[in-house]
Amino acid sequence: MTSDAVQFRRDFWTKYAELYPDDGVPAGWGRSYVWIPVESVDLNVSLAVLNGAVGLWLRGRKGESSEEAEPRIASIRASFQKAIGDAFNGRLNFQPGTEWNDIYGSFDAKREFDATAPENWPDMAAWLHYMLHIYQKVIENSLAPTS
Repeated sequence: MTSDAVQFRRDFWTKYAELYPDDGVPAGWGRSYVWIPVESVDLNVSLAVLNGAVGLWLRGRKGESSEEAEPRIASIRASFQKAIGDAFNGRLNFQPGTEWNDIYGSFDAKREFDATAPENWPDMAAWLHYMLHIYQKVIENSLAPTS
């Protein structure tokens, strides 16, 4: 890991934290991934910044395998599949270029950006912020009692 890569991530996460201070992203974070806990389902939403994209996915506890997390993810998978169906049918506003990956032990979304260009960082942060809150809302709705 080069110091330039670490500095890039620190600068990006600092920008994110400035724009969305209530999301739980630490300013100056030097790693590619930030884990945001969703305690109601004992999972994490992992936000990621890479050179060519940003993304997020559901994960279990730190150090937990996909196999261990899958039962908790499986319990809300149908809600995520419905949200994606709503997106493709125009009932939710997902930005063009959002890609989905429904895999065992996870549920991922990503969008390509030139992350090396700081002028893109506000749009990247806005996409991550929006998607984080979509993930949180889908999880909350999946846990709501049905009548």
